[in-house]
Amino acid sequence: MKINITARHFEVPESLFSLIEKKKKKFERFENLILDFTLALSKDSLYFISEGKVKLKTGILNAKVQNPELGVAVNETFDKLLIQLKKHHEKLVEKNVRRK
Repeated sequence: MKINITARHFEVPESLFSLIEKKKKKFERFENLILDFTLALSKDSLYFISEGKVKLKTGILNAKVQNPELGVAVNETFDKLLIQLKKHHEKLVEKNVRRK
């Protein structure tokens, strides 16, 4: 699974790439559902803004986090997207069970 990373108004540090690789492993379970994964990072005057967008076969999941620390913002974005993805997967499984 490939994550498209876009940084606005700053350069992405190398340490962030290792954090993203570590967090990405949790999404491998849902790899058959995910079509596209985009992470947009921007810097405001006081905060880093991390926006995650996951395109699925059956919809789109979004998460946006503001935090003074870049690593924390990215971490929270991945956590929010993972929670949404788990809920979405549960709904799909439940729907398939009811059909049978």
